[in-house]
Amino acid sequence: MLGKGSIGVDESFFDLGGHSLLAMRAVAKARVSFGCPLTLRDLFEAPTVGSLARKITAGAAGVPALVAAGPAAALAAAPLSFSQLRLWFLWQLDPASPVFNMPLPMRLAGPLDLPALAGALGEIVRRHASLRTIFTTGDDGQPLQRALRALPAAVSATAATPATSGTPATSAVTAMPPLIDLSRLPGEVRNVEVRRLVAAEALLPFDLTRGPLFRPRVLRLAAAEHVLTATMHHIVSDGWSREIFLREMAELYGAATAGLPSPLAELPIQYGDFAAWQRSALDAPAFAAHLAYWRRQLAGAPAALELPAAEPRPPVQSARGGSRRLALPEGLAAEVGQLGRRLGGTPFMTLLAALAALLGRYSGQTDLVIGAPIAGRDRGETHGLIGFFLNTLPLRCDLAGDPTFAELLGRVRATVLQGFAHQDLPFERLLEELRLARDLSRTPLFQVVCNWQSFGARGASGAAPRLAGLVLKPFAAGQPLAKFDLELYAEESSEGFVLDLVYNLDLFGDEQAAEIERHFTQLLAAAVADPSRPLSEIALERSPAHASAASEQDS
Repeated sequence: MLGKGSIGVDESFFDLGGHSLLAMRAVAKARVSFGCPLTLRDLFEAPTVGSLARKITAGAAGVPALVAAGPAAALAAAPLSFSQLRLWFLWQLDPASPVFNMPLPMRLAGPLDLPALAGALGEIVRRHASLRTIFTTGDDGQPLQRALRALPAAVSATAATPATSGTPATSAVTAMPPLIDLSRLPGEVRNVEVRRLVAAEALLPFDLTRGPLFRPRVLRLAAAEHVLTATMHHIVSDGWSREIFLREMAELYGAATAGLPSPLAELPIQYGDFAAWQRSALDAPAFAAHLAYWRRQLAGAPAALELPAAEPRPPVQSARGGSRRLALPEGLAAEVGQLGRRLGGTPFMTLLAALAALLGRYSGQTDLVIGAPIAGRDRGETHGLIGFFLNTLPLRCDLAGDPTFAELLGRVRATVLQGFAHQDLPFERLLEELRLARDLSRTPLFQVVCNWQSFGARGASGAAPRLAGLVLKPFAAGQPLAKFDLELYAEESSEGFVLDLVYNLDLFGDEQAAEIERHFTQLLAAAVADPSRPLSEIALERSPAHASAASEQDS
């Protein structure tokens, strides 16, 4: 998990760089390897090899394997997972919405072997049935998913035309990437056109009933410069899946350019197997206990977080988004991680506590709920599978009594560990049970999310995979889509982690987003400097523009 050459039996997982998502992966592997019902809390309580070994030895009941239904069932109709069911419902409300598109544009510098790339993409589609899945309605009116047969991939050349949704996939699907040649256009015109095409591709909606729900395209800028857009619909993919896609594309492309067969082992299950297992598992008594926990945890929780916005909230929320990268001062990211470890938390818990403190300051609320997306892959069989496993935890943060930051972090730590212990209840199932009043102007339960992004495919180094003979770099996909009022993303980097703030432009302007960035940085710095200081004593400086406006109003 950690990419270390050697680990002492008494060294702490978290002191060595482990965090919540890596801990989840370690727990899942231990459950499969040793057949024990290990939990994330166990690893937090026993973070060394020696202490964890004693926990494993004490484990009584084994963990049954999640097995495939068999080759004959691979192309048969399967139920939707609960996460998929919510996206299916939302797509039916607005089939033209691109809000659940997952664009992944990449710049490829170097001589590109197009047939090898087409072959690699075709093999990924063959391996992962989710990428050739369509969604239909059965005779009983219930939605079903069906994987189509995979066909060999090839490259098709097209003129420089706008992207289209493609032809319907009725019985089979291929990962044939159209090639759009822009190399003959003048330099600046070419740069404008490639940005336009990449942005248009990111916003092009999918038809879930016709497919395909994986849309690769290649834009040629020059003989040794291309842009690959690989767009998936969220109903068949998630953030972890994109890392799997990048890793497998690199391995398969490298093998193809060397004239070698695929080096990848066959997958133990497909996503339809997981969806069927999830449906049957929800009948177990354990899920009743999960539901009882969340009912208790959310009893009396505020229906909304009332943040001061630059604009009045519209009656129907849109997804118009803006984004800012939070530039933390040098060394602050590392200090935040050290503070968390010193106080028994992870970087995610520390960031969540700081975000809760800031939102409490803005709203005046001492009781608020923040959404925390989690990978939802606590079963080892799911770690190498492309699909929609993401779950979301509504984490209730208690700021009552003007706690110190250390005290707040302790409360957040307990809430996060309890939430992870009850993560098996899908968020969509929880919403069904709570029967909240529908409000089109805001998302249910929470309007702000805090997302720590560290996926399994990159490994401990956090480095993106390399394609043989190519330098692979991200390519901006245009303005982001905002699913919530505010979204804070943290991602590992060589410097520790970087933060991105996505905000809904219906409510917040760029100036207000810059103020949020500045205040969040100030609050983190103050917490690191003195975690024993009460939150009310942490000063947040106003921007010169806001201070001037306030002065004029006072006058």
